[in-house]
Amino acid sequence: MSPRLRQVGLTGLCLALCSCGVSRATVTALEADVKRERDEVQETRSLQRSMEAYVRGLKTNHFLAPYSFVYLGPGDLLQALSAFLPYRIPAKDLLGDAATGEIEVVSVNQPKLEARNRVRLQLTWAGRDVQAGDEGSAKVAEAFAAGVVAEIEASVAYDAVHRFASVTPRCLSVNLKKSDDPGTRSQILDLLNQRVFDRSVPVPIPPLNNQPAEAVFLTGDHVVVQYRQ
Repeated sequence: MSPRLRQVGLTGLCLALCSCGVSRATVTALEADVKRERDEVQETRSLQRSMEAYVRGLKTNHFLAPYSFVYLGPGDLLQALSAFLPYRIPAKDLLGDAATGEIEVVSVNQPKLEARNRVRLQLTWAGRDVQAGDEGSAKVAEAFAAGVVAEIEASVAYDAVHRFASVTPRCLSVNLKKSDDPGTRSQILDLLNQRVFDRSVPVPIPPLNNQPAEAVFLTGDHVVVQYRQ
């Protein structure tokens, strides 16, 4: 069902429930749903206009006012992410309170930009003096000590009000250099998604000529940031 049809349906449901004497709390909750649907429709339309303006500029090799665009390729993205490495977390955050040592991301590889505002990349993890706190996590500790390559997919959504991109990552699969069996792979996959990639990450988008970014979207080749001239 399209966002507009959902919005109309929720509005009708609100009116029907009001006539049946439903509690005010229920009506308020439904009104909030209607507002959220309306905001999503507006955001979708705004993003569509931004992408259409970008495509027109590509076709004519001329970007018309009032828009200007900054775009980053996979190499730019790789350079930006690599600046944060090595990224370390205590082993206990992943393996439990009894674990010791650190687990770190040592490299980022193969960033691939995709449609639907998604990006894929590989993160290579390594352990530093990692010791498991219990028998159940011993093979996981061994795997991290030898090296774990995680395939990550992240979705990107731009919040124009607060001027940051919300990046929501998820680990799709892992390859292990040691203790490479289905059970250990599954355990590491669950641990990464539940304890590392369990929340969205806000990424501030800097202004251009004192103008805030109006949209951020991904094509198959670039991360595109739209500004108003």
